[in-house]
Amino acid sequence: MLKFLFPLVLFIVLAIFLALGLNLHPNEIPSPLVDKVAPVFSAPKLQTPEQKLTPADLKGKVWLFNVWASWCVSCRSEHPILNQMAKTKTAVIVGLNYKDEPEDAKNWLSQLGNPYDVSIMDQDGRIGIDYDRKYFYLGLPNYRLRINEKIMSCLPVDIFRFSLRD
Repeated sequence: MLKFLFPLVLFIVLAIFLALGLNLHPNEIPSPLVDKVAPVFSAPKLQTPEQKLTPADLKGKVWLFNVWASWCVSCRSEHPILNQMAKTKTAVIVGLNYKDEPEDAKNWLSQLGNPYDVSIMDQDGRIGIDYDRKYFYLGLPNYRLRINEKIMSCLPVDIFRFSLRD
């Protein structure tokens, strides 16, 4: 009798865990970055390198910080989504061109469309390194939805569900 009881209890426990797991939402990945202050940066703009952009320039705005490069294959596949999102004007889209040649980046944007309200350059990777050390920057493409200084989300899909409320 006891040798049948153990497999039955094990089956019941596994069934409970499976039932609980089916109620989870795999697209909602919690991030340790949400509500954290993001690193401050100052970077030259891609189109006008003599001008710099800092987060202070975007104070009071909802903005999506997207890290991209012309050599990034994943960036190419996500680019149509960013172009579509840019048409909605849901948030200011700031592009960080990571370890790329300015001419390559400009050509890429002219060929595929430019969804960015502003794109800045990180040719030596310093901004990316700062994000990596502090915020687990895992490679390209990479997103951060920000309101003022705080990171609100780290998934691109969240920007589509994000709505501004009074």
